[in-house]
Amino acid sequence: EQTMLRKWTSGMLAMVAAVSRLAATHAAAGENPRGTIGKIMSTKKLRLNINAAGEPYLFRDINGNPCGLSMDIQRMLAKEFDADLVITDVDWSGLIPSMLSKKSDFLAIHMSQTIARAKVVAFTEPFYVLEDVAFIRASDQEKYGDWNNLNAAGAKIAVIGGTHAEATAKTKFYKAELVVFNTDVDCFQALVSGRVDAHVNGEGLMSMVKSSYGGQVVIADKPQSGLMADKMAFATRPDDLFTNRFLDFWLRANIENGKIPAVIDYWFNNDAYQDDFKKNAAVGKMSRDRDLLVNLLGIQDYDPD
Repeated sequence: EQTMLRKWTSGMLAMVAAVSRLAATHAAAGENPRGTIGKIMSTKKLRLNINAAGEPYLFRDINGNPCGLSMDIQRMLAKEFDADLVITDVDWSGLIPSMLSKKSDFLAIHMSQTIARAKVVAFTEPFYVLEDVAFIRASDQEKYGDWNNLNAAGAKIAVIGGTHAEATAKTKFYKAELVVFNTDVDCFQALVSGRVDAHVNGEGLMSMVKSSYGGQVVIADKPQSGLMADKMAFATRPDDLFTNRFLDFWLRANIENGKIPAVIDYWFNNDAYQDDFKKNAAVGKMSRDRDLLVNLLGIQDYDPD
């Protein structure tokens, strides 16, 4: 027993020494052993980049302030750290490069997990899974209601470059011509004007589509509406292990306590946000649904300096 105790004690001392050496290495390099999370806790500043061009994920309200599903989650994170939230609006293609160059702390945005992205960033587990769908003109339901008919020479499919939906379109509609745009609005305008036959994007846009285009745009729902699952997650720099694990835990905890599901329900399944951020925000009076969500999350709507 004494021999086993000595071995256990020796093992524990070796472990403590290893941890101490690691902490000393970080300290010598001027780094926080908790990575970016440690820096945020020390400086009380959370720097995040956004791309406010995709309603209802991230867009600008009637006052020009950023809002949306990802914005609510970023406010939750700022509250968690009791930190000032500093956001910068960049092009979608610049989100990963700016994070890798440490111009933002990590990516807390509606970013889809893809193989190409996983080669350069470390993803958390998904916090939401939705389906990519094919939006078509209502007048084309007989022709394209079965989305398999879009996989044909001569068909034109609008996509946003570099997105999960673009990869889905390349897989499902490899015989068609893909037309690449920069924003959702550009894609839908091309669709309703007849310049393309369909637009592939996430099903979460349906509330916005109904509000903006009335009955002009529908989802091709045969043989089923979903084309391919789209898994959304946070992302960190590959070497920022503590931050990645913390964010993974934080997301799971806020899914289990119902806060993230409530955010998703408000933005994807509730038309109230249309009035709240396109009308009510102008006078500072929001719907009861919005007030209940803000109280649940313990946040305040973002007010830039």
